[in-house]
Amino acid sequence: MASLKSPSRIIQLATTILESVTIIDHGLASDGIASPTFDEASFKILPELSAHHDAVLDVISELLDLLLEPLDLIHRHSGAISEFKIADLVPLRGQISCDDIATQTPITSEMTARLLRYAMTMRIFREPEPGMVVHTAVSEPCAGQ
Repeated sequence: MASLKSPSRIIQLATTILESVTIIDHGLASDGIASPTFDEASFKILPELSAHHDAVLDVISELLDLLLEPLDLIHRHSGAISEFKIADLVPLRGQISCDDIATQTPITSEMTARLLRYAMTMRIFREPEPGMVVHTAVSEPCAGQ
């Protein structure tokens, strides 16, 4: 008997998108609301559909990030990381503190931490312990670019 393999992450995300969008579409149709378009005043999310709406947006973002090449992802999300060559400051297979990165850039320690945490929400870098930064599969190829 063949073993059942779990679907890949991108298939899971696509399935979630389809399920949530179907619920949104049926909910809009049942209230006589047209499907979203770019026409003026064409779309208003119903409160009872907001959780599905939020889920779709979150999942689309993750799927997009997974399918983008690492350099495209970084350029899409954060020009400051490229501008200040922050990926070069993080050691390969090692870690560095936010404060140490800040001392090597023209931005304050507080702004550096904020920038890095924002980048981490987009899977650029990771914080293995408070205040420490390591590469992810997204940021590592950008080191030395």
